[in-house]
Amino acid sequence: SLLTILLTFSISAYAMEDSGEYFYYHTEQGIVLSYCSKEPVGVVIVPKEIDNRPVIGFALDCFTSKHQMTEIILPETMLWLEDGAFINCTNLKRIVLPKKMADTNGGNYFQDCTSLTDIVLPENLETISYATFKNCISL
Repeated sequence: SLLTILLTFSISAYAMEDSGEYFYYHTEQGIVLSYCSKEPVGVVIVPKEIDNRPVIGFALDCFTSKHQMTEIILPETMLWLEDGAFINCTNLKRIVLPKKMADTNGGNYFQDCTSLTDIVLPENLETISYATFKNCISL
């Protein structure tokens, strides 16, 4: 029936908020950063909490084409990244992935990060997608 189809395809909408540095939304598990409200410069340390809730993930293309960022340190609360989280961050040289992140399956997270030379991977990392480091010519 039409009602069944409508219920099957219902989508949850999240209210976007601005921390001054990031636009984000709340989920049941914690905070998801959607995108930067201002251009990140140099070393970026992502907060472990916003609104007293853990930062658990990045939405699709959250840091795409942030050319002034040279390093990013993710909090240990981070569980996942969406596709393209850091695509075309051409001056990104170093990233530290949190220990709880068990796979990077699904995305071209660092595609075209041509300056990337150092990445700290968690010991329990089980899967790396073939496109994760596509065109990272400095690795």
